[in-house]
Amino acid sequence: EDKIAYQWFNQKEEQNNISTANPDSTNFREILKTRMLDLTVDWQESDLITLLQKPNPVSKTGFYTLNPDGGGLKKLLEEYGITLNWQKEQGKFLYSFTEYNGKNLKLFLYDNLSQKKQDLNLATLAEKCVMDASQALIICAAPKNIDSVLILPDDWLKNKFESEDEIWQIDLNTSEKKLLLSPVQKFDVSEIILTSDNKNLF
Repeated sequence: EDKIAYQWFNQKEEQNNISTANPDSTNFREILKTRMLDLTVDWQESDLITLLQKPNPVSKTGFYTLNPDGGGLKKLLEEYGITLNWQKEQGKFLYSFTEYNGKNLKLFLYDNLSQKKQDLNLATLAEKCVMDASQALIICAAPKNIDSVLILPDDWLKNKFESEDEIWQIDLNTSEKKLLLSPVQKFDVSEIILTSDNKNLF
């Protein structure tokens, strides 16, 4: 049966509550009380809820996993300016982060099973990338005008920065990067969809 995970703030206790329920609000269950606010809550897999704090360029924020049956909050990451792109059904996620004050953007791949990180050596945001079905390739849109950005990811999230993206392919086995497309027109890409035959991007 489908369920939803969500957060609600208890003003009396001054705590954020992470809870699960059926879509019609029956079978409500509170699984975590926390002081953390501004969370993005997602039910990624049947036994896995993720909590991502709002990115901050001057204070490190975290990414956590939570078991919907028994709680068990676990911190996976803590970085400046962290954003994340979970790859459904693959047990992996892409994440980007910066140094203090939103500088020096980096992109990594995290394997949730092995808990290993892989530096993808490309300056772009996780929201601009997708992994193919074979888990061998990653396609990313990367801004060629990234040096003009003052603070990441804030400027992009607040539409203060218009990215001029090129399309890159990363081979996860060899770490080879390949430029696929450098458009003449300006394109600011996010939420890429890749067809199963790797021939088309949307």
